[in-house]
Formats: sequence, C-alpha cells, structure tokens
Amino acid sequence: MRIAFNALMGFLFLTTCALAQQETGPANPLDYPGRQIIVRSGGGFTGGVKSYHLTDDGYLYFRQGVDSTYKPLGKRKLSTVQKTFATLETTCKIQQTEFKHPGNLYYSVAWKQGKTEHEVVWGDPQHPAPASYRQFYRTFMDLVKTGKK
Repeated sequence: MRIAFNALMGFLFLTTCALAQQETGPANPLDYPGRQIIVRSGGGFTGGVKSYHLTDDGYLYFRQGVDSTYKPLGKRKLSTVQKTFATLETTCKIQQTEFKHPGNLYYSVAWKQGKTEHEVVWGDPQHPAPASYRQFYRTFMDLVKTGKK
C-alpha cells in the first residue's frame, strides 16, 4: 500500500512540474531550440540593456542587464506570434539584411534558431535604420505592452 501511495505521489509531482513548465515555458529562452525573435535596446550613460525574447510557441521573456535572469511575461496569441515571425522573415527579410550601425543608444532586432542568428542593429544618426525595422520594433513593443496588466 505504501509503495502504491509513494508511486502515486511521485506521478502527481512530475505531472504538476510538467504542467507548470507548459504554462510558463522554459525557464531560460536561451535553451529554446525553436525560432526566437530578440529585440534589444541599450547604451547611453548607464550602458544598460533591455532584452525581449519571443519564442515561436508564443512565450515572451524580459531581461534587464546582461547578468539578470529572464522574467516570463506570459504567452501571446499564436496567430499574432505567427504574423510577427512572418513580418520579420518575409517583409523585413532578416536573414538577408546586413545592417550593423549602433550608436551611443542602440536598438536591435534578431532572429535566432539553434546556433543560427541574424541581427540588425541601428542607432547611429549617420546611418538611419531601414523603415521596415523601425516599424517592426514599434509593433513588437506594442505586442510586449498587450500582455501587461
């Protein structure tokens, strides 16, 4: 009887852990094997960096600074996530765009899958960012705000 009880308790514990993992996504988006969009801004006097990671399964994460942990910001609608990825991949053509002109303050949009990463960086007033990336950045930040309460 005791063995059956212990087995049941172990099963319930593992099931609860698995469900909690599903609800919040992986603890660290750097471990995620699928596609990600990474949007960053930083620089200036403090040199601080804000980083958002959106995974293709809809989870959004935030990190401020390079040493802090990722804070889950919840899950976004998959239709919105799919549209966001399509815009970056098709309209912005992230995989074909070479643009790295950071300034004192900079912004970046990156696409990542596994070890492959493509990034566009801007901020130098002498080299304005392509309009599609400035628009994408604004739209992405609206997506971030939609989940805030």
